[in-house]
Formats: sequence, C-alpha cells, structure tokens
Amino acid sequence: MQSKFLAMTFAASLLLFASSCKKSDDSSGGGSLSASSLNAGKSAITFNTSSSGFGNFSSINAVNSSAVFTTSGAISQITVIAAETGTSGVKTAQLTINLPAGSSTSSGNISGDFSTPTGTTVVPVLLIGSAGISGSESYTSSSGTLTITKLSTTEVEGTFSGSFVNNSTHTSTNVTNGQFTGKF
Repeated sequence: MQSKFLAMTFAASLLLFASSCKKSDDSSGGGSLSASSLNAGKSAITFNTSSSGFGNFSSINAVNSSAVFTTSGAISQITVIAAETGTSGVKTAQLTINLPAGSSTSSGNISGDFSTPTGTTVVPVLLIGSAGISGSESYTSSSGTLTITKLSTTEVEGTFSGSFVNNSTHTSTNVTNGQFTGKF
C-alpha cells in the first residue's frame, strides 16, 4: 500500500515538473552542494546510479525544484524535489524525510536508514524516475543511508547512498555519491 502511494506521489511530481521543465543551471563545478547558494524555496540533488538506463542525475537551483519544511505535532517533514531535462527526456528525484519535530544539527549530524528498521525516528524515502522517448522507469529506495549534515529552520544539506528497486521490473540499482540541499 505504501509503495503504491509513493509511486502515485512520484508520478504526480513527475507530471508537474515535466510540464514546466527548464535545463538545470549547474554551476557547482562538481563540488559539494550548499544551501547558501540557493534561492528561497529551491533545492539541488545530485547522484550517480549503476543503471545504464537511468544514468546520473544533477539538478541544481533549477526553476523546476522545490524545498519544503513542515511540522505537524511531533513530526517534521522535509521534501526536496528536483528535475533535470535533456535531449532524452526528463528525470526527477523526490526526497522526503520524516523526523522528530525540533530536530537540528546543532549537536551533530542526523542519520537515517532507507530500510526503515523498527524503532527508527528518521525515515527517509527517495523516489527517482525518468520519462522520455524510450519509455519511463521509476525506482524507490529500499536500503542505504542518509546523513543530514545541516538542518536549520531555513536550510537543509546532506548525503545519501543505497540500493533502489525498479518499481516495474523489481531489479535493483545502486545510487552513490548522493547529495541534497534545500533552502526553505
């Protein structure tokens, strides 16, 4: 049930960004991402995959990105969405992190586990997908780690890596060198 909901959420995000995509402005030079260089409400996500079909992803401070931070009761949610366009189509990444309200990195990094073990308080989910001339594919995180290195009331930064499952073929691909940032 959760996987169907996540797939539907991802599909809606893909359609939203596909209708308003613009080429990413990648001026990072391949270095670390920084929220301080972003416009308010924008995000950046980069990563490499082992999938020859999906390839690598880099969307930095593009028109087609967003960063949102909300709190409801004891839970806060960070959502960072980015899209990348190219000659072969559009790729999207949606990272959602649920964590205890009031969390910050003032006492050190915050870690999350994509496999969501019992008792975890930081629950990350990353959905990635592509749509183009040769078809579409989507993946959902199944295992791996996420580290939030900076979290304040206005910015988030971190890294991730893990194994992701294709929602149609159920094959796995590895995601490495993942970085994300957002300015709320």
